[in-house]
Amino acid sequence: MKILLTKENLEKVKTIAIYGDCGAGKTALAYNIIDTLKKPVYFLKHPMPEIIEKRGYKNLTSLEEVERLQDCIIYWDEPQLSTTIQDKKANKIIANVCSLSRQLNITLIISSSDTRVFTRHNEAYFDLWCIKDVDYEMVKQGSKIKKAIKNNSRFEPSGFRLELNEFITESRKLREFNGKHTFKLPKDWSEECSKPYRNRDKKCDENCVEKRDINQLKKVRKKD
Repeated sequence: MKILLTKENLEKVKTIAIYGDCGAGKTALAYNIIDTLKKPVYFLKHPMPEIIEKRGYKNLTSLEEVERLQDCIIYWDEPQLSTTIQDKKANKIIANVCSLSRQLNITLIISSSDTRVFTRHNEAYFDLWCIKDVDYEMVKQGSKIKKAIKNNSRFEPSGFRLELNEFITESRKLREFNGKHTFKLPKDWSEECSKPYRNRDKKCDENCVEKRDINQLKKVRKKD
């Protein structure tokens, strides 16, 4: 089987879309691509910057910062959680970021479990589609994702299933690699890296509990 995830192959594409259900391994695949390309890495609006800083990555807090970069990787995980994504309307935000990345020689990786992120308006802006495990019935009719699943289903696409280390691809620039592939977990991979939004919420809850306990302790001391 031909190996897709090589530096030589990935340098041929500038915009990469990763779609799949929650917990399907989208973030792990993105990190694998990042490790393979070996370029400066920036995350866009990461919920827990301290996690990525441990790996030497930097965090961008706004889309405007993209304009000042070039020759690097930008990873935007679950855009719908940090930017307003309107369904049933042309999503120009994603398209504009893709266009800007091409001009600045930036490899842009966007991953999401939300079908509102990848629309018919912006799907043509992606050079490489990586699709993880997903409920076929929940995918939009006529979308590139749905077509890719159909093309990679031996019998019925409704029975489409992938393991955590598997994904299928669709690409015009890397047409010879279209189909099913496997990948290895990135170095030093952890649950903390995999689910940053969940870990952020958990940390917030723990901080709230800690503050509540401290306030209760203060009240007890005042009574004493």
